[in-house]
Amino acid sequence: AVYAHDTKDGTYLGDGPYGPVRTNWFQSAPVWRSKDNTAANTLLFMNMWEAVRWDLQYKCCDWTVKADPDAVLLPDRMRGALSHKMSWLNFVATCKGTLYGAVEAIQSKGLEKYFLNEAQCRNMPWQSWGEDVWISRCLMSLGVSSVFDGGFVADNLCYGANCGNGYSAAYHPFKDANSWMNCYNQAIR
Repeated sequence: AVYAHDTKDGTYLGDGPYGPVRTNWFQSAPVWRSKDNTAANTLLFMNMWEAVRWDLQYKCCDWTVKADPDAVLLPDRMRGALSHKMSWLNFVATCKGTLYGAVEAIQSKGLEKYFLNEAQCRNMPWQSWGEDVWISRCLMSLGVSSVFDGGFVADNLCYGANCGNGYSAAYHPFKDANSWMNCYNQAIR
């Protein structure tokens, strides 16, 4: 699913393998600077997760993966990496033991735990946090474990994004179509 705060009816993006692809709307929210000088976008993502909740598509699968548009995803590698992490309630930390927001893999039962205890997480002091700090602290407060996988996402903001490394499930950031496609083509070779 593609989520955006564009129009309530969604925006037609094109045809996919299962028919037309439209954005799913979520309510916009202000974004400011966080204490670590990144986007303090937690309220925006609280609204996005609320749209995911009511969409119900997360219930179809063992994992829910939130990805930024500038992340290159390789679903087959992602399935392989996540299949070894299904025996306990967890989410994947990808950089120096923390969850980075470009690609967030949350076991769907952990996401359900969030939905059942959303008020507890909304009452955290999130105003100076980025959404990745908030969702990881929220999930851990609910008993959802963080499991570290430094190769899951090759991120230039952490360990580097070598698109030809042959093992990462995602690469980040690739801000324009050409660099995104170049990384994708290098990754699938």
